Amino acid sequence: MYYTQIFLIGFITFAGVLLLNTLTVDSRAIVRQRLAAIARIRGVAIVEGDPFSLPFRERVIRPFLEKCGRLVGRLAPRAVHLSIAHRLMQAGHPYRLQTTTFLAILALSTIILPGLTVFVGLMLGLPVRNVAGWVMLALFVGPLVPWFWLGRKATERIQAIDRALPDAVDLLVVSVEAGLAFDMALAKVTEKMTGPLPDEFARTLNEIRLGKMRRHALRDMGQRVGAKSLSQFISTVIQSTQMGVSLGNILRIQSEKIRQERRMRASEMAMKAPVKMLFPMIFFIFPALFVVLLGPAMMRIVDTFANM
Repeated sequence: MYYTQIFLIGFITFAGVLLLNTLTVDSRAIVRQRLAAIARIRGVAIVEGDPFSLPFRERVIRPFLEKCGRLVGRLAPRAVHLSIAHRLMQAGHPYRLQTTTFLAILALSTIILPGLTVFVGLMLGLPVRNVAGWVMLALFVGPLVPWFWLGRKATERIQAIDRALPDAVDLLVVSVEAGLAFDMALAKVTEKMTGPLPDEFARTLNEIRLGKMRRHALRDMGQRVGAKSLSQFISTVIQSTQMGVSLGNILRIQSEKIRQERRMRASEMAMKAPVKMLFPMIFFIFPALFVVLLGPAMMRIVDTFANM
């Protein structure tokens, strides 16, 4: 009986200490302590970050959007999740946006824009019928604004990759002809260049080092980026590798082809420029020009008829 009481007291004490330790000790603090110990062994100084030193966007806005996104994500269908994830991937995840965060932005835009429309309409004293019409328009436009912004970011990134591709291929040609393997040539591109294209090459190299086959990693990069010129270049490289053709000759041919396509795109943009300039000239430049040229003549004509 005496030993049983001692065993129960010891077990209860051990369980209480374990529970108290579990409730009071933060796992992140344990990780920080272990990292600090490793840093002291290696002689590296670690500066503890103050959470209040982070910008307001990281401390308040991002956690709020993540919580709202998790709630909205439960209601959104899987197709919407996949579409947003693919578009964010093409845009390079601007501002480190994730699928749930963008869903929260869509929901808030759908709610805030109509609410702001109602507030402005009431402040201006507009009739209820007119305010209701503007609210319906805001309900339609609200979800389109984030989509338009994300599509614009994706388009800009694809254009930046298209502009950087000829220089990257030239560097690949020089590196391969100098005796480097294709993977080492890609590493050389990531070392010498900056921008979204070298970042994608670096991600592809990491996937290859982790065990993914080269052709699969390259195809995934083409699907991830969404640039037509890059996809064609990757397909050519994969086919030449599988057929055993000299990679240096293929890269040189592709370099000339890509530069010719860039010259053709530049010519196409130059031919579109007059058409794009037509509408601003009609609506903004011509009216001011007519006022400057015909204004004095019209004033004299009016004075002449008034004196008659």
